[in-house]
Amino acid sequence: MKFKLIFCSLIPLLLLAQVLFGQQGSFGLKGGGSRYFGDFTDSRIEPFSGVALDLMFAERFSGQILGYFSRLSAEDSTAYFETNVYGLAGFLKILPLKKQIVTPFLLGGLEYYRINPADKGNDPLPNNANGVYSLNRLGIPVGGGLSVFPTEKISIDLEALYHFSFTDYLDDLEAGESTDRYLTAAIGISFHFGGLKDTDNDGIPDKQDADPLRPEDFDGFEDFDGKPDPDNDEDGVPDVRDLAPMEPEDIDGFEDEDGVPDPDNDQDGIPDAVDLAPNEKEDFDNFQDADGAPDPDNDGDGIPDEIDLCPGTDETFSRGIDTRETINGYEDADGCPDKKPEIAVEKGESIILEGVYFATGSAELTQNSRTILDKVVRTLKENPKIVVEIRGYTDNTGSYQTNMRLSRARADAVKIYLINNGIDASRVRTRGFGPENPIAPNTTRQGRAKNRRIEFYRIN
Repeated sequence: MKFKLIFCSLIPLLLLAQVLFGQQGSFGLKGGGSRYFGDFTDSRIEPFSGVALDLMFAERFSGQILGYFSRLSAEDSTAYFETNVYGLAGFLKILPLKKQIVTPFLLGGLEYYRINPADKGNDPLPNNANGVYSLNRLGIPVGGGLSVFPTEKISIDLEALYHFSFTDYLDDLEAGESTDRYLTAAIGISFHFGGLKDTDNDGIPDKQDADPLRPEDFDGFEDFDGKPDPDNDEDGVPDVRDLAPMEPEDIDGFEDEDGVPDPDNDQDGIPDAVDLAPNEKEDFDNFQDADGAPDPDNDGDGIPDEIDLCPGTDETFSRGIDTRETINGYEDADGCPDKKPEIAVEKGESIILEGVYFATGSAELTQNSRTILDKVVRTLKENPKIVVEIRGYTDNTGSYQTNMRLSRARADAVKIYLINNGIDASRVRTRGFGPENPIAPNTTRQGRAKNRRIEFYRIN
């Protein structure tokens, strides 16, 4: 009688708890059958019914309290037993998947139940009558099932539980090494209460969900607004291929498609914000290294530092040391300042006037070239019988006809300079050879630079 009183008071107490605490859960009724497994070989399917209350405490976990009635019976050729089972069980209910129209679940817990094995006349069986065992027992029920939701607040439940009784006296007999067990299976209906509508099932109620039709992506960025953020840093690169989804790409034309900002594109240690050449590494040769721009010709003498024996550095300039090549026709290619005697040209021979340069693609002499040609002027004035031929050459870049015209024009430009500085025109002839007679391979930058030259050929 006391057990039945506890069972009957279960429902109002649990409903009161739900009202007081506003917990999300469900109340359900179920009915089905039960079957005994033990020392008797011929067991029968008997009725089973129950009432359950689920209270959610996490998205996929709930606690369930089940009060149930079951009947067990079996017989063989010599004996018969039957017993009513009144049980009160507590379960941990696990949802392997998020709630959907068909939602599977698993159950496992502990139960307290009462038995009373009797014969067909409902008289206690011998061991029961003699008090050999306690009628109140503890057991472990495990199982699972499916909930089908025709509406948001109602579900049809299919459930099966296997009950480990931890006693061999369900049938009043102790035989064999194993204990008795029983199975219950039921179909039921549950009424779900509490909680708020969550259309996209992302755990954020629609009233608080900025995008109730699309589930939150839960990527650690503004996850509580319910709105998925496909581009967290709003740099135009979707998070699925953004290697730095929380840092916006700097969109500077350098590897912008990876979504990672590159504060130092050329990785020379100088931030792009102050780097004058952010995509070219500083050459770190102690000359203006802080500006981030490589300086291929520190001293500005037209000779690349890589072949300049005196390229010049910040230190040498600060000490007032001039490291520029003195373009004088004497070892001008080494990049070091030097002195040279006046130009000497043997009859029938030619010399290359190192340091005679022109503006790119034109016949305009550079300022440095005038220094060299001034020495030629002095040499010709000191030797009035010398007659020379100025020969112009180019590399093989561009068309042949263009190079022929350019080489002749450059030779003529040198002649005009000499004439303007006092040399008789009859002593100076010109000829353009274009890309012919290269003195170095045209396959390298240095080779092409050497082939672009002015030669003086002494006729007498």
